[in-house]
Amino acid sequence: MSRGHQDMPSQLRIGAVVYRVIHEEGYLEGSNNFGQTRRLNSTINVSRAYGIERQRETFFHELLHAVSNETLSRSSDLKEQHVYAISGTLLRTMLDHPEMVAFVTGHRVSPH
Repeated sequence: MSRGHQDMPSQLRIGAVVYRVIHEEGYLEGSNNFGQTRRLNSTINVSRAYGIERQRETFFHELLHAVSNETLSRSSDLKEQHVYAISGTLLRTMLDHPEMVAFVTGHRVSPH
């Protein structure tokens, strides 16, 4: 189910670090992935080569990597299989239950 289109943010503050979000026009160079998070230069890259639903899933997946980068030591970072396992389910739960997101964030649910 597709929600209204919103622009991907251009940056995010995750803890004390501001991550630049780069919405790539094509496929990611040297990568077989839909997206990529880089700790060293604090960037999240998401390819536009795929549909908007895939871009949203990828952005959320990469956001979890960035949170892991900023909250855990390198040896404790969430591994790809862990992020993959939880990102889709967590995003789907948030989409299916906007009232839960509103409760957690303290924002009202807007009528559709």
